[in-house]
Amino acid sequence: MVWCCEGVVRKRMWCGVLQRYGHRYPRSTDVGCPEIFDPVCGSDCVTFNNACYFKIAHCKKPRLRLAHQGQCRRNTSNNQCPDACPLYYDPVCGSDGKTYGNTCLLGLATCRNPAITFKHEGECTATKNCPDVCPLYVDPVCGTDGKTYSNSCFLGIASCNDPSITLRHRGECRTTRNCPDVCPLYVDPVCGTDGKTYSNGCFLGIASCNDPSIKLRHRGDCRKQSH
Repeated sequence: MVWCCEGVVRKRMWCGVLQRYGHRYPRSTDVGCPEIFDPVCGSDCVTFNNACYFKIAHCKKPRLRLAHQGQCRRNTSNNQCPDACPLYYDPVCGSDGKTYGNTCLLGLATCRNPAITFKHEGECTATKNCPDVCPLYVDPVCGTDGKTYSNSCFLGIASCNDPSITLRHRGECRTTRNCPDVCPLYVDPVCGTDGKTYSNGCFLGIASCNDPSIKLRHRGDCRKQSH
């Protein structure tokens, strides 16, 4: 029985994103969900902003199914919403700015008020007085969320609303590369153009792979550069 959702569609969905993130469930920011409102309703009676957010939830909860396109509808056949949910705590934030203990509780709120949708996983953050206007010049910067911002002002707005977003590097974001993450542990220090000392050329190579603007400045510790 689906309390407030109708027309449950049972279809197989695979979660290739899990192969990229191992046992850590991906977030919308990891896979770059578009910020568009094209709602879909899950069998837990939660309205997701678009199919991308639904697929992420499905990866975490494989029993979740797509109920129908559009916002969740209240079941008018018996005009009832659920009145009980499991007590585990896995918080989600609703579009009304409230934190719900789990998706079931959010689904209950959505059933009673279809205007309430899923905003993001985790607790809601306090509303901040962040700016919403920036100059329109183009001097692109890349954020740690993998998005390219027209200039540092737009990145600043994003960072104000979500402090986890910071500057990754200047210029447009580059396509993710398959860079190595393991190096031998011998010490033969080299200095990078970013001013950091790397244990050896291999570690500098990893940094350069992830950010091609980083090059070899000189061999040895950055602090012992000869004049």
